[in-house]
Amino acid sequence: MSATAGAEATSSALGADVLPYDEAYAPGGAPRSQYAGLLDRDWEEAAARVRADLAERGVVIAADPVPRVITAAEWAPVAAGLEQRVRALAAFAADAHGPRRAVAAGVVPPDLATTSKYFEPDLVEPPAALGMAGPDLVRLPDGRFVVLEDNVRTPSLKAFAALAAQVVDRHVRAPAPHRDFAAALTAALRALVADRAAIVLSEGGSRAEGAWLARTLRLPHAGPADLAHRGDHLILRDGGRRVGLVLRHTPEERLRTDAGGPTWLADALLGPLRAGTLTVVNPFGAGVADDKRTYAYADALVRFFCQETPLLPSVPTLDLARPDALTEALGRLDELVFKPRSGSGGRGIVIGPHAARADLRELAARVRAEPAAWIAQERLAISTHPTVGANGTLEPRHVDLRAFVIGGRALPGGLTRYAGAPGELVVNGSQGGGGKATRVLV
Repeated sequence: MSATAGAEATSSALGADVLPYDEAYAPGGAPRSQYAGLLDRDWEEAAARVRADLAERGVVIAADPVPRVITAAEWAPVAAGLEQRVRALAAFAADAHGPRRAVAAGVVPPDLATTSKYFEPDLVEPPAALGMAGPDLVRLPDGRFVVLEDNVRTPSLKAFAALAAQVVDRHVRAPAPHRDFAAALTAALRALVADRAAIVLSEGGSRAEGAWLARTLRLPHAGPADLAHRGDHLILRDGGRRVGLVLRHTPEERLRTDAGGPTWLADALLGPLRAGTLTVVNPFGAGVADDKRTYAYADALVRFFCQETPLLPSVPTLDLARPDALTEALGRLDELVFKPRSGSGGRGIVIGPHAARADLRELAARVRAEPAAWIAQERLAISTHPTVGANGTLEPRHVDLRAFVIGGRALPGGLTRYAGAPGELVVNGSQGGGGKATRVLV
């Protein structure tokens, strides 16, 4: 029986009420070819084994044992589109801190980058190429993938994606050979570091992933108190080792606070950065390409910087700083999804069709007061994937895909995130969701 049996029809950017794309079952209920031989098993027992295995490793994020499976033919254009998009966003981040050709050509508004809280006027050199990106993809009812968010500041969930892949591969037999995501991730990270004198820098809630990166790459794992300076060089206090590369995994991502003063990252890293003795991944200033308002122009940036048609389009998005877009959005409050420009983790999102009338009135007032702080997007019927429910049977849950592009190359698969409840569209773990291993067939 199809996992979408009884699934509620939802409106999509295609303009009609349609059933979401079912990742595992074809119309009519038969498993898709890549799922043949996979779905018929005791999933309640598999879920218990996967949970126990991850708990022993200290993982607290919910994980589902039913892997998502993507064919090689499906993945090839997605990977090419991811790499193209990251090239364009890296070019825009550098351009925004340099010649601003995209502004001169009318591709983006003049204030787009400079009003972003991730714009870094203290940089001497424009941001270098993006070492890591973690775009979020969703699949539409017609089977096409589109990009929902770009995540080029501090792309997270790498460790969980690798551990989920390893654990599910251990407990859920794969009927067809697939590419090893965890091995590909490790190899890409090691190539990014190469032979440079590197450390992993993390703090607070990012310490767990930072520790995983350090263990995997066999690098020192440092916090703010571990750093010092010797002339123009960053060093580790313990032993005085000189640092040439920082893999930054910190909740703080800027050189300036909202009040304009230096952050602890500026105190620690800005001097060596200006002297040219230090490289930081991901570079400061990259966030202008990850700003939700920039997202509205991502396809145009691909065309401008790559001179190519976007292979992975964006979700139709309105920049509410534009008067015509603001008028349209206010007239469609009950149809669109509204996102705060500075929001993350699913927080602050208002899904118009699900909102109460009083909430929509409040939203309209907030948007009118500060339109440049919001974007609006078409509501999507994002795909579903069979997921183990409370009674051990498979139930549909909406999903997205956190992909990873490291060193300019898209890794095979990533982490499929699923919503915590039937019909729920927000898949972030902070909002009750979990993750799935994602297999790309060879």
